[in-house]
Amino acid sequence: MSYSLTWHVPKRVYICRIFGDVTVQDVSHMARESLEYIRDGDAPVYVITDLRQMKKRPNNISTLKDALALFQEPNLGMIYLIHSDKLANFIATTMAQISRKELRAYRDPTRAIEVLQKFDPTLPTIPAYPSDYASTE
Repeated sequence: MSYSLTWHVPKRVYICRIFGDVTVQDVSHMARESLEYIRDGDAPVYVITDLRQMKKRPNNISTLKDALALFQEPNLGMIYLIHSDKLANFIATTMAQISRKELRAYRDPTRAIEVLQKFDPTLPTIPAYPSDYASTE
């Protein structure tokens, strides 16, 4: 698999790491698993999606239709995207706009966590971003 999902703050914030070469099938599997996380969590559930180690990805938005269900889930809060790839940012931003979900993009995961903590004061203190998830930049 070219992704991993882990709760960062149980039932409220999870990290989706995407790495290596990503296929349309990977996106479909990831979207289904992400929906389980969001539905099992306590709304709003926030997602920190780390794309910094992604190499290849599908570039056609229409091939990513399975991922749109994720953006339409009512329990989903905001998506925080960690990236250094302009095309991936464009695709994710477009999908979020189609679904009317908010997405914020950052290069630094520490900054994303700081902003999320300020955005939702009902969250417990969010732990630091795992250092073993370091970028390959």
